[in-house]
Amino acid sequence: MKKLYLMRHSKSDWSDVSLGDFERGLNKRGFNDAILMGKVLKSKGAVFDLVFSSAAKRAELTAVIVSSICRYDVDNIKTKESLYLCGTGELKDAIKNLPKSADSVLITAHNPTCEEFMEELGFNIEKFPTSAVALIEFKTKEWQESFQSKRKLKFFIYPKKLKYLGL
Repeated sequence: MKKLYLMRHSKSDWSDVSLGDFERGLNKRGFNDAILMGKVLKSKGAVFDLVFSSAAKRAELTAVIVSSICRYDVDNIKTKESLYLCGTGELKDAIKNLPKSADSVLITAHNPTCEEFMEELGFNIEKFPTSAVALIEFKTKEWQESFQSKRKLKFFIYPKKLKYLGL
């Protein structure tokens, strides 16, 4: 079985208008939400064999925060420019090319790709908010075969939902 934790980056900081979209970091809420999601994932037993992130600063910072809380060595985070503003095809290609040895992977990416990816997999989610995490289990031993295998959405969580539930 392969586990994919798909996460949308946390809320970005728009305070410095001189920064381009790629260079924007996280605002205070973004940092706090990334910490919250890291703690929730840790409490759910999340362990990552590999972490991939869009090379955009806000996505990479989100991955660093969550990974450090879940005790993944942040020096081993792989950033991929191809995950920045990619479509679902590029995301699927990245997943298919994950190493067989990695059974549990966190990918931090962007919208609308996260939403469209979930729709293509047949999971009915209304939206994919910032800091949201979906855990998808693929019943396969090979990432290459993941999209032909049975799959299950184990959970879909995000900060506002957690706060609404009082968590």
